[in-house]
Amino acid sequence: MFRELSWETFISRDKPCPYLEGCSCATQYRFGGVGDALYGELLQRGWRRFGRLFFRPACAACSECKSVRIDPNSFVWSRSFRRVLKKCERITLKIDHPAICDKRLELYERYHKERAISRGWEMESSDPDEYDYAFLESDGNYAYEFDYYYLDRLVCVALVDILRVGVSAVYCYYEPEMPSFSLGVNSILRQTLFAKEHGYKRLYLGYFVSGAKSLTYKARFKSYEVLLDRPSLNQTPKWISDYALI
Repeated sequence: MFRELSWETFISRDKPCPYLEGCSCATQYRFGGVGDALYGELLQRGWRRFGRLFFRPACAACSECKSVRIDPNSFVWSRSFRRVLKKCERITLKIDHPAICDKRLELYERYHKERAISRGWEMESSDPDEYDYAFLESDGNYAYEFDYYYLDRLVCVALVDILRVGVSAVYCYYEPEMPSFSLGVNSILRQTLFAKEHGYKRLYLGYFVSGAKSLTYKARFKSYEVLLDRPSLNQTPKWISDYALI
């Protein structure tokens, strides 16, 4: 059993919630020193990762951020999902460790410019150092990148962590000028197939917040499981499958 995180973590001050208008939020952070085994324990307890920074919600008066995962072996392949795979059948997938280059940075910036206009997101920087900090740095060998190519053109990048306990969808950005391909959904479906083919029992999708437009798509991926509460490392995490997100 891992010892409980103490001084190694800190909780941020309250700030306006990016998902729920009129609410405040706080986040628990842990920086660095997380290898594959400890990461697996944290992931099962609702923690997420960007670079060497791990985090999870710590809001005192709200628990709307729900950690969600799916079982690739019982995944419900709807007609809509099958249509997405059919539409994207000419899109090829290459899996490797994360990398940085001009074409990735340009795609990242185009994606966030479109999201800033269509959904009011705060514009993200495509600075190489910040990209490296967020997506390339890690303390283990678990970080991978799922790159999707259409006619030899990079159209989607998914940052994915692969651990013994399962696969974690960290982040995804894609070509905003190809909305009919549903590139983000296609990426989750391909990760689901990858997890099933390689014997991983869970695909972790991060947080769901009811009413947050950018997160509601996760409720489509059934059959999903939802984590109860915010268990410590000394507590057994409880995931339930009969929880209705919407």
